[in-house]
Amino acid sequence: AWLLLLSLLPVVKDLAIDRTLSWGLPAFLLVLGAAMAPQNKTALLQRLGDASYSLYLLQILTIPACYKLSSKLLPAANPWLLAAICLLLTLLAALACHQWLEQPMLRWLRQRTTGQR
Repeated sequence: AWLLLLSLLPVVKDLAIDRTLSWGLPAFLLVLGAAMAPQNKTALLQRLGDASYSLYLLQILTIPACYKLSSKLLPAANPWLLAAICLLLTLLAALACHQWLEQPMLRWLRQRTTGQR
């Protein structure tokens, strides 16, 4: 259903209608469809969800660094391949940051605020 909706976006965009209807309604329907979809609780998706804050913070650093490095090492590489590599490296960096920085900091803060040792 969401593919049909995405395929209609260019048609709706060309119509002279309010932006709320042309972009807001399809966006709302996409989010609603994602929220109402059956939840898939795999270990990988759970870990990525746990690392989402690290991903949010790191992506502004890792993506430009990845593209800058790849432009020097692989100047003629396919842009889609570079995007996939950047995505993978950013996800791995977020998982590592969550595991080795975020979790220990959270444990330390919980110990300090609750008095537990």
